Amino acid sequence: MSLILEALIYRCILTNPHIYVFHPKIQPFLINNIRLRESINPVFAVQTSQDKLNSSEEYTGVYSGKITYGKKQLTDLIVYKDSWNLIDSILVDVKSVSSYFILASTQLNSDEILEYSINDNSISLDISYGSNMANFNHYILYPGIHNISMWVKHYKKTYIKPTLKKGFSQCYQLAIWKNNKQKDVYPYKINYNNSLINSAVIDIPNNNTPPVKKLPNIVYKLIDGIL
Repeated sequence: MSLILEALIYRCILTNPHIYVFHPKIQPFLINNIRLRESINPVFAVQTSQDKLNSSEEYTGVYSGKITYGKKQLTDLIVYKDSWNLIDSILVDVKSVSSYFILASTQLNSDEILEYSINDNSISLDISYGSNMANFNHYILYPGIHNISMWVKHYKKTYIKPTLKKGFSQCYQLAIWKNNKQKDVYPYKINYNNSLINSAVIDIPNNNTPPVKKLPNIVYKLIDGIL
């Protein structure tokens, strides 16, 4: 996120923040006459305290809450051949049974077909194939530490370069926020992605962050909806 974007869309104190989700059909896509790097993705989210945004297209969803973005913040990445490569991740400490929205999106500006995976710790929530990822769903998370991560795999070495062409050629976004309405929970069943289990799914910034092997076991249930 640029400093201008942070000043305009995010506020130092958000008293009643809104999260807007867009599925852009035209480019350039503008919000308040500013073009965001994430706006080239097939789906993206922004947070603001404004009740209404002046955007090139109408939003497809609006939610209340506080958004958390991935840690890499559009860093250039190398995708090594025939192996799972981490795109981005978010560490979430869930205190009680809650529904969360997870948005994972990429724009590679390529016709190549890649394999994508969204993981909660070593459990695969979704696997998709295509040139880009455009996943936006809500899931129920149980108490514990959740490492939400997005991965990519390709048969040959390639690159994801958000810095290319002034930031408007390739991009990715990983975001999560709590579903305050707590209903219509997206159900999923356990699907272990064995090729990712031994991967380093958590970056350890300091000694206070638990390594993946010491994360608590989390119980998942197939749930049609709560409340």
